[in-house]
Amino acid sequence: ISKRYEGIVKNGEEMGAGDLTFTMMPKINGEMLYQVNQSVTTDGEGKFSVKSLIADAVYEVGWQPGNERNRDYDNGSVTVDLGKLKAGDLIQFEALQYLNALMGKVVDENGEGIKGAEIRVKGQKMLPQDALRGQAIASNEKGEFEIQRMSGGKAQLHIVGKGFKGQWFTVATDSVDFVAKLKPAVGKCEVRIVVVDEEGKGLKGAAVVLKGKGVTLRTDEAGEAKVELPVMDEKGGYSPVVAVCDMEGRDLGMAVLPANEDGEVRLVAGKVGRVWRGRVVDDEGKAVGGAKVQVTAVNAEGEEGWGWGQVSVAQEPIDAQNLYPAAVTDGEGRFELKRLGGYGMVQTNCTAAGYVGQYAAFAAATDGAGKEKVVTVATACEVKGKVVVKGTGKAPVEAPGIVVNLRPAGAGTWAQMQVGAGWEFSSKEVGAGMYQVSIQPMDTKVRKYVCVSPPNVEVKRGKTAEVVIEVEEGIRVFGKLVDAKTEKALRGTILVSMVGSEQEVSTNAGVGQDGAWEVYVPREGEYRVQYFVNGWSQYKEFKTIKVEKGKAGEEIVVKGEVE
Repeated sequence: ISKRYEGIVKNGEEMGAGDLTFTMMPKINGEMLYQVNQSVTTDGEGKFSVKSLIADAVYEVGWQPGNERNRDYDNGSVTVDLGKLKAGDLIQFEALQYLNALMGKVVDENGEGIKGAEIRVKGQKMLPQDALRGQAIASNEKGEFEIQRMSGGKAQLHIVGKGFKGQWFTVATDSVDFVAKLKPAVGKCEVRIVVVDEEGKGLKGAAVVLKGKGVTLRTDEAGEAKVELPVMDEKGGYSPVVAVCDMEGRDLGMAVLPANEDGEVRLVAGKVGRVWRGRVVDDEGKAVGGAKVQVTAVNAEGEEGWGWGQVSVAQEPIDAQNLYPAAVTDGEGRFELKRLGGYGMVQTNCTAAGYVGQYAAFAAATDGAGKEKVVTVATACEVKGKVVVKGTGKAPVEAPGIVVNLRPAGAGTWAQMQVGAGWEFSSKEVGAGMYQVSIQPMDTKVRKYVCVSPPNVEVKRGKTAEVVIEVEEGIRVFGKLVDAKTEKALRGTILVSMVGSEQEVSTNAGVGQDGAWEVYVPREGEYRVQYFVNGWSQYKEFKTIKVEKGKAGEEIVVKGEVE
């Protein structure tokens, strides 16, 4: 039975999401019926009408920014259950729209612009997926910057410049005259540590240990403690300091103290609540007992994605095993991670004898409320081989300086092996499956070697897979990276990719202090040249070149447009 349904889509600011085109696909018994999907477009006010939907069915709704109508939207999807609608109810969902542009300037205490300041936007929903989520943009010579395609509302910006303390700012995303004033990085930074319970109330007398510093603080009546940290350590860098509150009967509170900035961190030491549960099985679905599940990172509750609010418990000077002991699976492969209920995400590494290690992330949205996450570890197999010069069967005369990569054809874990003496390599920690083999020169002396026809290798349980990689001298492409305005050398990376190849053919190289760079490509053809300047967040296009074998190539001067 089909029915007519009306609906409205909001854009995140309680306004109608106009001119949005989306598809609606019914799900029957959990299976999508692609052949009966419908395309729907909202009017200027975000309203829409669908003449014939299956009454009371569940629909998957999805949209993409790949057409003219949807250019201001991001990828998105939502599940709509028509059976939950009452008579006269509208179908309602949200599709974020990115219409705003933020323009600002970063200045010092005297109002002078700061060149090269890094600006990052916090929050997964403030920018579309193909934009600079979590990445930095740099201010120009006058300290000016612009962030385009932002959602409405207010954004949190983290801004830092060389020689200045980092600082947080909250600003409307449609501002055109925002000014961020930074303080010079001198003396010490003051960090306020607040320890609260599950209701957000301060905990008096809580012990806070600063890992890596050998310092223990006690909170005051309001649950606060303060610490001063040097702006830079004796080597001119900064070692991460993690504050840990370990109170009996409460969740473990952890947070990384801000580096080179005055700030505040909050440690949530609530009563032990959420328990993360999981089960480790092999690639045949059988339980793996005795596996170790080590927590490697946690992310604060409410923080979206990794990066903000993240505590990496495996990073020096923190000892992951001492900070949070590994869980061990029982005979049925089950394990529990306790005292981590205050975190929205937990990253783990699962290892077991005879299996390939597997990282697994737990998220409150999908793995909480007593759910059991299944972690699959692949049976470890052996791969060995050697690198030879094509047509000779012999190893190159140079000292080996190459890494062999195994890229799985489908789902699976990448494997990497260092080429050793005799240009041979091996690993006993590769999962079964089909892999594409590639090489990655790590030493400039062997950069000239390329693999024109990368082999595939099938890895099977109980057998040793052997592979021979034939290399030859590639076609040299070289040049310099300079500032288009000043002609001065720039530091960065050059990426050269073949145009129109069925297989991915690309190589990159770092740029030297004098701006010089060189790469070797495996075959003739047209190649795209892209460049990346240190401090940027993405590559920029330069031009397309034609590469011919046997002809001496000309120096390619990449003139970078530095903002």
